[in-house]
Amino acid sequence: MKKRHIYRPAFYSFYDSQGIAAHLERMAARGWMIDSISGAFWRYRAIEPSQLHFSVTYFPKASSFDPGPTEGQQVFADYCAQVGWEPAVRWGQMQIFYTDQSDPVPLETDPVTQVETIRAAMRRNFLPGMLDTMALAIFQLVFFFWRMYTGPLDALSSPITLLSSAIWLPIALMALLELGFYVWWLPRARRAAQEGRMLHIRTWRYASLAFVGILFVVEILFLLTTSRKELVYFLFGVVLVVLVCVLTAAVTNALRGLGASRRVNRAVSIGICVAVTLAGMSALVAGVISLSRRGLLNQSAPVDTYTVYGMTREVYADPIPLRAEDLTGAAEDDRYSTEARIQASPLLTQADYSQDLRLDCEEELPDLSYTVVDVKLPLLYDLCRDYLLEQYARRSPDVPEEYMDHAVLQDWAPDGVTALYRHYTGAEPRNRYVFCWEGRLAEVRYWGDDPTQAQLELTAAALCPAALELP
Repeated sequence: MKKRHIYRPAFYSFYDSQGIAAHLERMAARGWMIDSISGAFWRYRAIEPSQLHFSVTYFPKASSFDPGPTEGQQVFADYCAQVGWEPAVRWGQMQIFYTDQSDPVPLETDPVTQVETIRAAMRRNFLPGMLDTMALAIFQLVFFFWRMYTGPLDALSSPITLLSSAIWLPIALMALLELGFYVWWLPRARRAAQEGRMLHIRTWRYASLAFVGILFVVEILFLLTTSRKELVYFLFGVVLVVLVCVLTAAVTNALRGLGASRRVNRAVSIGICVAVTLAGMSALVAGVISLSRRGLLNQSAPVDTYTVYGMTREVYADPIPLRAEDLTGAAEDDRYSTEARIQASPLLTQADYSQDLRLDCEEELPDLSYTVVDVKLPLLYDLCRDYLLEQYARRSPDVPEEYMDHAVLQDWAPDGVTALYRHYTGAEPRNRYVFCWEGRLAEVRYWGDDPTQAQLELTAAALCPAALELP
């Protein structure tokens, strides 16, 4: 049995009247009549396959919040009915008519009026929306590059950060393409109209399909590499966006059916959109906090808790590749809390390891913490290395030069290490070292006294690519 309705994505610009009409004629020939339009998805109802003609017109003063056709639209619809055109669907400023006449009367015959009508409609609806989209996309991309400068390890190893940036890039390009094509079209269309010809706006459908394909590939890469916590963020975000769109559209349609005025419909719809978004974000924060406390979103769960200074502390026992006891030769001590936090993306893996003495331990024992970075794209290696060498100076740019943190290349390096750097505060050395291998970096923060050459050798042997494999 043939379906009564189908939904199809339509990659047509809102003002590609010629392309939309040709598409609807092909669909009617296959037995599908346009029934409703909602953003990128169009709904069709089953009909007998027919050879129909379609015409797309625009009314700049109309709105998707109108309870019915405006006076001008109704007058125009009455005229269309007199010459054999029937209304098919209305979507905001767009109104589509169809006829089964083989040689129908054209609905618009003056190219100058057509061009100016499209221009007025675009200025009222299309251009502000495209400019807002492009501004938001540029803001998101600038924010990403700012994060790349202030913390490239976190930004490049986070699948959700890369996903959001990769999504905003094609969105920005798509908006730029649409705006650029409109700027190219308008003066040429005006000149053609003066000559009695209508130069229609055309849709770059293959470009739109390419952008959608890029987004699909990026999302697949994200789902294959993300952590549980980021997967929760992503899935909740998708559900929230769909919920906001569906609920807002339902409210708008319901108010339109009840005959609410444009002003009331717009105010209520926007209010519902904002309220649902804020409620959803609040629910996300509360849910993440609750799940994190239960250890459901963490890579590891605490093995014990203790209370000190009136505060409850958690104890972890994650396996780590290098312990303080390995450097001191002491027996392994269970008074430590060890954590391993690993974040990986297709570009970078960042593994943060820490070995902290419990605060209720009266004996003083050495702590140890270190970060190991695998750079999967060689182009990013220098960026990540320079950040590890300059991160403390970047955090305190106003510190006098004599107290400024900086890294100094050492004359000696352990076997297999291509370069070894040590941090200094002014002229005073710190026990922070950066080890460099091909494709790998490691910043190690030692305790107390200066590490010996033997301890540096042990560190390099434990953290080198041959000894430690990261995802």
